[in-house]
Amino acid sequence: MIHLSVRNWWEGGGWEEVSGLDEENNMVRTYQICSSEGSTGSHWLRSTYIQRRAAWQAYVELRFTMMECSSHPSLHRNCKETFNLLYYQADSDEATPTHPPWMENPYEKVDTVAADFLLRKGGERKFNVKTLRLGPLTTRGFYLAFQAQGACMALLSVRVFFKKCPAVARAFSTFPETVPRTLVQEAQGACVPNAAQRSAKPGTPRMFCGEDGQWVGQPTTSCACLPGYEPVATDTACSECPAGQFKSGAGPGQCSPCPANSQSGSTGAAACICRPEPPSAPRSIVTQINDTSVTLEWSEPLDSGGRRDLSYAVQCLRCGAPGDPCQPCGDSVSYRPSQSGLLTRRATVWGLLPHTTYAFTVQALNGVSLLSGKEPASDSVNVTTSHDGEPACTIPPV
Repeated sequence: MIHLSVRNWWEGGGWEEVSGLDEENNMVRTYQICSSEGSTGSHWLRSTYIQRRAAWQAYVELRFTMMECSSHPSLHRNCKETFNLLYYQADSDEATPTHPPWMENPYEKVDTVAADFLLRKGGERKFNVKTLRLGPLTTRGFYLAFQAQGACMALLSVRVFFKKCPAVARAFSTFPETVPRTLVQEAQGACVPNAAQRSAKPGTPRMFCGEDGQWVGQPTTSCACLPGYEPVATDTACSECPAGQFKSGAGPGQCSPCPANSQSGSTGAAACICRPEPPSAPRSIVTQINDTSVTLEWSEPLDSGGRRDLSYAVQCLRCGAPGDPCQPCGDSVSYRPSQSGLLTRRATVWGLLPHTTYAFTVQALNGVSLLSGKEPASDSVNVTTSHDGEPACTIPPV
């Protein structure tokens, strides 16, 4: 609501601030005028200074009542059922009782306002509502003025406002509050948090704001959720993947659960990390021994660690006198098909000495064994090679 100041251009009558009733019989303060017989001049009512702020054009909503000329015998032949709305632009609050001059120029006329509903004596009390547009506004502010020439009316309220498109998020892009300066005003936006443009030649997101304060159409944008973030249902934000889920690529896809035996280190993960779970130990080593070689066979671990890259390695120790530590076999022996990276559960060790005790260890490994920080799980067996046709024996591990 704005404040109004009275300017009685002619003595003997003019605008007055009085108390009255609205159509719901509520007490309101109004400005009213009813020109008397013989009064042919203009009666002006001017508002206080109104700051333009961001407005390029302004809207004025008027609520008023107007008396029907023919229904009131005291109204003279110059009675009118209209009034004029004008405005004056200024960079500061410069108005005085004599400045600007009370005339259409320098005031700019917006329109002649006519009533849709006229009051008749004893009739229904009904007020009029009119909304008018003024502009373009080029200074820091303006004054409104109301010019009555022969009208009998009451001005109930004056509301001055401008229209703007509210801040909005669409298609993973945000656009600021925008005041239209033309029929449509282009607004530049940005990607929402955790989103980026996917175009090979990214440009600033754009959208149009209509003069009615409504956004027009859909934005021009290539913004999409980053890896580790999925779109919410309204495509207005990107939500991080919860713990235990991931999203590897940018775009509209949803987060997916981590594969078996893997995990995401935190929320918003673009990838899952394999769990550091090596396999359990091989089982049930069986040996076939002669004087210079031994063949080892074993059963697979009970737990592969949930991975498919299971392999085995064989270690050989040669043992001397009881109580002495066993020593690595070194290059004196060979392994078939190999000592490590075995994909089958069978290996033969050649180059053994006759009538010698050996300790063989079979390790089970997978791709995360080295990451676990622990020695690979293993099973061991002690054997003694034969001598000059003597039968070989297997010594259970201690």
